Amino acid sequence: MGKALSKSRYLKGRQCPKLLWWSVHEPEAEELIPDPSVAVRMESGRRVGELARSYVPGGRLIEVDRSNLEQAVRDTERAIEDEESVIYEACFLADGLFVAIDILERCDSGWAVVEVKSSQRVKPHHISDLAIQVHVARAAGLCISRAEIMHLSKRAKFPDLEELFARSDQMERVEALTLDVSTESRQLLEVLEQPCPDVEVGDHCRQPYGCAFWHRCWPDPPLHPVSELYRLSNTKRVELEKMGGVTIQELPHDYELNPIGTRQRRAILEKRLIVDAALQQALAPLEGARLAFLDFESIGPAIPTWSDCQPHQPVPVQMSCHLQDGAGGIHHRDWLAQGREDPRAGLAKAVVEAAHQADCVLAYFSPFERKMLLHLARVVPEYSEELKQIADKLFDLLPVVRNHVYHPNFGGSFSLKKVYPALVEGSGYASLEVQDGGAAAHLLEAYLVRGRIPEGQDEDWLRRHLLAYCKQDTQALVELLDVLRGLAATP
Repeated sequence: MGKALSKSRYLKGRQCPKLLWWSVHEPEAEELIPDPSVAVRMESGRRVGELARSYVPGGRLIEVDRSNLEQAVRDTERAIEDEESVIYEACFLADGLFVAIDILERCDSGWAVVEVKSSQRVKPHHISDLAIQVHVARAAGLCISRAEIMHLSKRAKFPDLEELFARSDQMERVEALTLDVSTESRQLLEVLEQPCPDVEVGDHCRQPYGCAFWHRCWPDPPLHPVSELYRLSNTKRVELEKMGGVTIQELPHDYELNPIGTRQRRAILEKRLIVDAALQQALAPLEGARLAFLDFESIGPAIPTWSDCQPHQPVPVQMSCHLQDGAGGIHHRDWLAQGREDPRAGLAKAVVEAAHQADCVLAYFSPFERKMLLHLARVVPEYSEELKQIADKLFDLLPVVRNHVYHPNFGGSFSLKKVYPALVEGSGYASLEVQDGGAAAHLLEAYLVRGRIPEGQDEDWLRRHLLAYCKQDTQALVELLDVLRGLAATP
């Protein structure tokens, strides 16, 4: 491209010139290697973009070879000369910028630039994305009269995907941004010709995307910063920092906190676990009950593939259940979908068989498990009543911990991945191949929707490690409850 910026590099530069400089001058940097979750999102976005073309049919696709972008620009010019009404991946190089427009559509008063997004709403940074394309297309000589975001619609529901996409005209907002594109692109090209710029850290490091080079700029945080305080607003954080309270230890002793924050501060100052006396009462409903410990894993494909599902809707595809009988024995059951067929009938049956006889069903952040159970009850009427009964028996351990216990190693979070290792010695996630719910969801979606398995592995490997991760989630609940009961019984 010579001295030109791609759209993605321009947007990086707008977020932070230093981010752009590192991305261009250190293209092989470890930070720029996408992790598996990013790769899955990128692939999902590509699939949405390809599908969107079928909703604006009859166009010519420009093949984009990144090593020869000038050819893609010439092919676009030829398609315009041939009076094509729709062009996919229309490429333009002008005013120091290169863009490939998802859909360029001829209209009565010129052309419409259509940017396809896999989200379900228009976001502020989408407008900047669109403005760059409008500016470059105009600089290349086109009359652009419309600028639209084409995004997934919340109204679409499989199998009726006629309204899968919604189109939103953003021309008025775009016009306000195009005026600065030319000046900004020249400034960013100048940045690349100079040594790495010095840019102070700030909110731009997080918006609109978290910076890949975050650790290079931000100092290591102090131990227990005030930002760890439970439900501390940004306004309060700034106020405390101005008062000199950079860490929780440095807070004025008379600064009033909510009960959870007060417990946090005490635990940190005394460097020990703090347990509220009411913990025993909070656990009382579980005494003598047959307990089930339940956890679901879900996926939320951008393009729904199963009946009654909407774009990005969480759909349960896996479960683990530890069942504790009246004698204290523990039995484990699990279930994981296989193949691309709708898994929900099989999953509903497995959940009912595993948990229906329990008096109480424990979860961690039970609104999620409730949502999954009620979804299954709606789409699998055969087990509807049993699933609703299981939902009614849910008991959430998260508020029990949050309202009664704090350990300095929680780090301000009450997530299971923080609470469990802080309270349970030798907790078992570190040895797993799959160690968090995000990684599990991405592996599950690739496996169940697209039939993809990590390179170098086979289906048995993938299923074994997905089952091990989900099992560990419910095993963690079993062990956590044991610890909480022990704490409640300690004078």
